[in-house]
Amino acid sequence: MAEHERDAHTGPPFARILFWLVLAAGTGLLVFGFMAWRATETHHALPAEAAGEFADVLERQPSRPPVLETDPEAGTRRRTAPPAGPVSKTRKLCVLAYHAGNGNVVRTDVPFLLYRIKEPVAGLLLQKTRYDPETLGLNPQDLAKYGPGVVIDERRPNGDRLLVWLE
Repeated sequence: MAEHERDAHTGPPFARILFWLVLAAGTGLLVFGFMAWRATETHHALPAEAAGEFADVLERQPSRPPVLETDPEAGTRRRTAPPAGPVSKTRKLCVLAYHAGNGNVVRTDVPFLLYRIKEPVAGLLLQKTRYDPETLGLNPQDLAKYGPGVVIDERRPNGDRLLVWLE
């Protein structure tokens, strides 16, 4: 095969590199879209139904105090110390939020490894829940020290509620 015929089939190196970059970016977007679609569930609930969902989740949690205790009326937060001994491995960050104004309950589960590696991406997945770890001063490295259990259970004066836990 002549040199010029081989180049026609393989193309210039820049075009091949560009092709693979576009393919990788497209694959990444598809994976992110799939994860976002699977991570968040929203439904409408009456206040009593929403309270039952929160109670069900809290019932399954270990009996350690929350990582962050808040008083929304006073605007104060108190962080508890992490356990002294070893903790179980954390698999995912879960958020359950109730928006009293529209009656929506939003549940988002984010793999903890994704949260650790790609905090901004996890932030996008958590957007509908109105949970902002940055505002609360929480980061994945700190949360990993606590292991599974409640991170925050916050009830707001307007009836909204936010529950964050690690599994």
